[in-house]
Amino acid sequence: MAHTHKHEHKIWTISEEQEKAIAKSTRDLRTADEEFEAAFKILKKYPKRVTFFGSARLSPRTDFYHMAHDIAARLADDGFAIISGGGNGIMEASNRGAFDEQDVSVGFNIRLPHEQHLNPYTTDHLTFNFFLPVRS
Repeated sequence: MAHTHKHEHKIWTISEEQEKAIAKSTRDLRTADEEFEAAFKILKKYPKRVTFFGSARLSPRTDFYHMAHDIAARLADDGFAIISGGGNGIMEASNRGAFDEQDVSVGFNIRLPHEQHLNPYTTDHLTFNFFLPVRS
């Protein structure tokens, strides 16, 4: 006589709410994958690149803002694409340094409800709906 468990005969069903949640997560995964591919497409255009990381809360009046601007301008003049998160502060300073020199300035921004928007000093950009490791 074979051993059986009660659950072996039960048919599992999911609710309409669970079906909708699964469909949404599937759509989100596809969208995140498309964003990831778009980011790499941009990166591929600029094999020589430098990424700036830093606070979005630094004012253009600070020394650090001016240092980031000047370093980015010099690197851009040497043929490097300047990449940042595309926000304010150090990110804006670095993008602006390249932009002022009419060189490549890339912003990888993320859509946030109240906080960040793309700075106006980018020559190429991508705004993400999902946080991905590609974003600086």
